[in-house]
Amino acid sequence: AAVVVPGAVVTPLAGSGLTVALAADQPFAATIVSDSGTDVGAQAMIPVLKLNFTAPADGDVKVTGVTLKRGGISADADMGNVYLFDGDTKLAGSPSIASTLVAFTNSSGLFTVAKGTTKTVIVKLDLKNNTAAGKTISFLLNAATDVTLGSGTVSGSFPLTGNTFTTALITDLGKLAFANVTPAAAGTVDPGTTGF
Repeated sequence: AAVVVPGAVVTPLAGSGLTVALAADQPFAATIVSDSGTDVGAQAMIPVLKLNFTAPADGDVKVTGVTLKRGGISADADMGNVYLFDGDTKLAGSPSIASTLVAFTNSSGLFTVAKGTTKTVIVKLDLKNNTAAGKTISFLLNAATDVTLGSGTVSGSFPLTGNTFTTALITDLGKLAFANVTPAAAGTVDPGTTGF
């Protein structure tokens, strides 16, 4: 029988590994939009890939790194930013982007998958301003070695490839610009304030 010592710190067991798979509800292939102006921008927070991370029943699994590969006929410079989201919660952004690879790393953990559960992680893209029309962009998780864990092994049927997105270039992308704030000294406002 286990002996419980009052005040003792109990470290939960880490899971033995993680299974990664494509989510069934992948973002549909679509046209994504950039503007040719220098100060307008482009479409942002575009869902481009959904991955399911499943932990075993023997413990939680901490994910410390995810490296994605950009596919299609495009360039690293066409990406303004790439993010990892759990629903509406941002897990990571501003990854290292080089030679078609988008690398998210955090030794403290990008996210943790609770034992016996599946966490769906959504990859989102900010398209870069003035990206030429007709380019194609997709994202894939190429191999098990592209996911690093606090401990344990990664399994799945790789590569895991999302749908392909095609760029369009326009001159009239809508935007809202705030040019003046009154009163100028106010950096914040209480959400309950009326008539501000």
